[in-house]
Amino acid sequence: MSTRTTLTIVIAVVIAGAGFLAYAPRSGAPAPERTDISAPAEATATFVVAGAPFTVAVSPDGRVLDAMRALASEGALAFTVREYPGLGAFVESINGQKSAGGMNWMLYVNGVSASSGASLEPVRAGDVFEWKYEKSY
Repeated sequence: MSTRTTLTIVIAVVIAGAGFLAYAPRSGAPAPERTDISAPAEATATFVVAGAPFTVAVSPDGRVLDAMRALASEGALAFTVREYPGLGAFVESINGQKSAGGMNWMLYVNGVSASSGASLEPVRAGDVFEWKYEKSY
């Protein structure tokens, strides 16, 4: 092996060693913080009742009525429902305001009138559910 080749190998080893030492952890230095990204963030949906927003956790196979019951158990919402065989539960009152005189609580999902009742309408992460007290036709 020539002197030039030997010298090139020695220089490469010295540079590699210096680079390793420059980036090796030093004793006494704090370790960098690690963020655990394995735990998924809790999926939520938003309920709006008379302009007041509420955030609820979304559960697999959850329905609007389930989320409303969760809010009621926290004291954030009070409501009554009426069961209709084959159709499910429909909300009759929210926070003391009862359906009367052609005015009813109407459910909107992401700005569109719901196609089913509260006991059948699914809740998905990111959805916005709004209860509006309005004249029904």
